[in-house]
Amino acid sequence: NFFDVLKEAVYSSQMTDQLSYKNNPASRFTSYQEVPDENMGRESMQLYSTGLHKLNIDGTPILDNDGRLQNVYENRHVETNARLFTGWWYNARRGNVEDKDISPISKYDTMTIVPHWHDLSPKQDLNEGWVGDRFPLCADLPPKHFLKKGAKYTLRGNQGEPLLQWTGERQTDRGSSC
Repeated sequence: NFFDVLKEAVYSSQMTDQLSYKNNPASRFTSYQEVPDENMGRESMQLYSTGLHKLNIDGTPILDNDGRLQNVYENRHVETNARLFTGWWYNARRGNVEDKDISPISKYDTMTIVPHWHDLSPKQDLNEGWVGDRFPLCADLPPKHFLKKGAKYTLRGNQGEPLLQWTGERQTDRGSSC
């Protein structure tokens, strides 16, 4: 499907080289207000998904009142979309690949997102909504949804941290519940 094809293109290390979004910084990590490179942000919309102009369901262009083509996006949408493509870097090199390059990074495997390099701030979509993380906003949930039949409540005790917490490579017990 389309999502899988787009995902393969976006995660490709060759694509990150060509469209310059590897090591693309989130602006909060730079010493001055540097904005992320907009190349992949623009190309992902212009070439891979929406195109330049709004279309009817039959593929004919949508025109405004003056007979001009309506653009799908503006530059502010490109800037927002570019923030999606921050924090990308190569995976570690695998030992089973033979080539002359002795680099510690893999140019053959898909890219990965380095969480502390990625821009975590909210991003608007083309319809003035928000690009979601698949979780609904609390305001969008029905009233008292946590009291519905089948909802589960777990008493965590008096500990400020979760009972089981991952720290590095091992799992530790952080107390007992009441």
